[in-house]
Amino acid sequence: MEVVVLIASVVLALLFAQAAWHKVVQFQQFQASLADYRVLPAWVVKPAAFLLPLVEAMVAIMWATQSMLQVAAILSMSLLLMYCVAVGVNLYRGRAHISCGCGLGSEQPLSVGIVVRNVLLAVLALAGLVVEPTGVLVWFDFAVIILASLAIGAALAASSVLMSNAARTAGWVKSD
Repeated sequence: MEVVVLIASVVLALLFAQAAWHKVVQFQQFQASLADYRVLPAWVVKPAAFLLPLVEAMVAIMWATQSMLQVAAILSMSLLLMYCVAVGVNLYRGRAHISCGCGLGSEQPLSVGIVVRNVLLAVLALAGLVVEPTGVLVWFDFAVIILASLAIGAALAASSVLMSNAARTAGWVKSD
């Protein structure tokens, strides 16, 4: 089971580091996306746009260093589920056209796929709550950790591209 924690640690550390980096590098675009969600009062958007990448970076560091795994797991699940609620609220409002602001590859409009992806990532983060690392690993464990992390990373990248392409091609279909 410790292998599952290490896979979760690698995947979530990279995911949150990349998400934080994207938000910092494209701060104006992220702030606009955050405002576009219309779930926060206008005066909270800018402070939240500063705070979210800091929290994501902190979570990435906790996963990467294996320090405070339970805190990392709780923060990860909280962030991911908070993002699910924000996306869900906007989908309910019929506002699927806005950018997710995720930073996973090309920007994509909101979709149920984003909610499903975030729920699955939150489930992965549960590993930090339920398993205590023992430190006893063999070479095969490391191979599994690397291959599984690469597979999950590829699946995340593929899901982002597929959701982005689906949104682009939806406009091509004409009803007769």
